[in-house]
Amino acid sequence: SMGGFSALYLTVAGIYAVALIVALALLPEPAPAQSGAAGGPGKPGARPARAGADAPVRVIVCTIVTFALIQAAARVATQELPLFVQADLHSSVRQAGVILGLCAGLEIPLMLACGALANRLTSRRLIMFGLLSGCAYLLLASTATHVWMLFAGQILNAASIAATQGLGVSYVADLMPCHPGQASALYS
Repeated sequence: SMGGFSALYLTVAGIYAVALIVALALLPEPAPAQSGAAGGPGKPGARPARAGADAPVRVIVCTIVTFALIQAAARVATQELPLFVQADLHSSVRQAGVILGLCAGLEIPLMLACGALANRLTSRRLIMFGLLSGCAYLLLASTATHVWMLFAGQILNAASIAATQGLGVSYVADLMPCHPGQASALYS
């Protein structure tokens, strides 16, 4: 076939790189949401205060396209992993399941860490870190010659997922403080 799994993973890494370039070049750091009136956030009757106007439509569209690229790349990489492990690395599909399970297990603490770090670092920086982690993982996967290499790379894969998917919806919501419902719908 046309380059096999190495070409596929390099292509997907390229998609992450394009998303990173678009994000670096075009996406601003949104103003953080401010605590609400009527008793603060999370309390009955709380209303989120508007941090300002929504970002320009061009920025919102670029943001959604960037997250769509990230989601597409992540899906392709995940769906093809069992075939790659079996066909190219000559291991069992069960190993692919263990690799995916390891990634899922690492995602949870890393998502919590990203949430905690979001108080000190900007969401944009953490998402950029996630994109770099995704590129690094896919470059590793494209050159993997043994299953252990994919196991080792799951920290990068999980960091990518934790940052981009764990913070993505709040990033979009921060770009659209006047329309939080539309923001979450657009992200989804």
